[in-house]
Amino acid sequence: MKRKSIILFILLLLIPLFMVITGEFIQRGSMGQVLDWILVYRSAFLLNYVIALLFLLLIGTFFRNIYFSVGLYFFMGFFLILLNKYKMKFLEDPIFPWDLMLYNQVINLFPQLYKAFNPFLLLPLLLIPLLGIYLIKKLPSFKLNAKVRIICGLVSVLLLAGISFYKSTPMEYVLKTLNITNKTWNQNENYSFNGLYLSFLMNLQSAVVLPPNEYSEEKIDSIVSSIGGKNPAVASISTPTDAVMEKPNIIFVMNESFWDPSLLNKVSYSKDPMPTVRSLQNSGNGGWIISPEFGGGTANVEFEVLTGLSMNFVPSGSVPYQQYITRSTPSLASVFAEKGYESIAIHPNDKWFWNRDEVYKHFGFKNFLSIDQFKNPSKEKRGTYVD
Repeated sequence: MKRKSIILFILLLLIPLFMVITGEFIQRGSMGQVLDWILVYRSAFLLNYVIALLFLLLIGTFFRNIYFSVGLYFFMGFFLILLNKYKMKFLEDPIFPWDLMLYNQVINLFPQLYKAFNPFLLLPLLLIPLLGIYLIKKLPSFKLNAKVRIICGLVSVLLLAGISFYKSTPMEYVLKTLNITNKTWNQNENYSFNGLYLSFLMNLQSAVVLPPNEYSEEKIDSIVSSIGGKNPAVASISTPTDAVMEKPNIIFVMNESFWDPSLLNKVSYSKDPMPTVRSLQNSGNGGWIISPEFGGGTANVEFEVLTGLSMNFVPSGSVPYQQYITRSTPSLASVFAEKGYESIAIHPNDKWFWNRDEVYKHFGFKNFLSIDQFKNPSKEKRGTYVD
């Protein structure tokens, strides 16, 4: 029995190593790149292994049967690895802790995305439960006693929390000593240098945005008052006027796929590719804006436009619609509502996407029309206006 226990102990140490190497191999595409990463970033590799081991111990805390714990560990580990793999494939961004809140979007989009999935990568998710059932029935029972499980659980929670919230724990010193930096400004590089598990865990701290020192509502009111008092233009913005008797209808259209091809370098055209827009620019007001996103993340562009707040002040990879807009928030909709307008949002997609249904309520929109309220949402019928 002692020999079997030693063998099982060694296997339990090797399982997290297998998970780390497998995860990096699936993401990087070759074992050569994985070995290069291990050799160059040895400290990050070791921390990834420690984190993977701690997660295994944590899962083992809740289940006496070691085979079931290992099976569940493999299933959860491969699930995270595949989420990271395909998010990088579709959006060129790694998986973040707050992405797990987007499960509704993933489930509903799966029918459109499944063709891009490699069935061989999905096999582990199907085989692991079957293998686990086989091991539970065929192998000799091996169960951890309650005392060992409690100790493993406490140690795992303390160490994982220390890594996750490293800025408030001695782990910050450890990371500095190991020359490991959480590159929040470049998450692709962050995951490439620090590995999946370590980067994912360090980003947990970024999920919570703490107020700056000396921040208070009174302080902000004081700053606003001082700016308005010193600048007549600002002070007069809220001054009512009778010059305009009838309020005009204001329509704002956000076309996420629109761009100006004439901006391409070394490309010439026989005629203007967008004459109508150019004519409107020349005859009225026109200009340029810088988008915080490219190839996705529409909700973050909306967030900046509707609130006037910048994505620069939230953690890289964040989606405020999913994380931060949980109560009434000033926006263009609420500002116009105070002026007597009725703000209506129209979006040719499902209400749940990017949590718009709840967010638009917090923004002050009186009504939100989504695709399920369109008369004919068929893609074949396109016209000048959204029906």
